[in-house]
Amino acid sequence: MPEYERRPPQTGSAGATPDGEWQRQMMMAVAWVGPLVSTPALPPEELTGFLWRHATDDDGVQHLRVRSVQNQMMIFGFLMADSEPQARTILRNLTRKTISNEPRLRLWRIV
Repeated sequence: MPEYERRPPQTGSAGATPDGEWQRQMMMAVAWVGPLVSTPALPPEELTGFLWRHATDDDGVQHLRVRSVQNQMMIFGFLMADSEPQARTILRNLTRKTISNEPRLRLWRIV
């Protein structure tokens, strides 16, 4: 597995600490993207690389996997987050940032 697909966890064990404070835990999120118009195929590995390029440590991304499904791409992300909705929001924001900053994705959008 390529090194860029995994990062070590940034926090200790998941769940509540003895003092009642909640810690982030690994959550899965899915996002779909696709081109607005017919464009040449983009290899899933290239989109994965773009996403990692724009991910920051604050995003808590631990693992990304991209699959091509017809003319769209499905992004699976495993992230350190407080909740599943937060994990989905983080992945959508990362995807938006990636699309807006990568010239090859200028005609793509979240579906």
